[in-house]
Amino acid sequence: MGRDSEDTDISKLSKYHFRCVKRIIVGAAGLVVLSIGIGMVVLPGPAFLVIPLGLSILATEFEWAKRIHDKGRVWLNERKQAWRDGRTGHAKSKGEAKENEYRSRGVPEDYRKQRELM
Repeated sequence: MGRDSEDTDISKLSKYHFRCVKRIIVGAAGLVVLSIGIGMVVLPGPAFLVIPLGLSILATEFEWAKRIHDKGRVWLNERKQAWRDGRTGHAKSKGEAKENEYRSRGVPEDYRKQRELM
């Protein structure tokens, strides 16, 4: 009975060490790729491909990288949709900018009107 308890403890400990080692390896690989991508901003190379790749690698283990990666994907999808619609995404006035923001976020029309009255 005591032996099973020791095996379980060793198993938990080895899983913990495996996760730590995996996190370190993924972090190092992601930082190397991300650093190369950032270097490509000023050096010749496809930085616009390498930086998201580095963030994708880091996002598999780190929440902060996942948030940045997701924000970038949302921004890119918005730009793509604006391009397909023939819009540049540039507002002519502050009111139009606010209206575009509400529309892109899917805010209902009645909420927008109620907000304008405040």
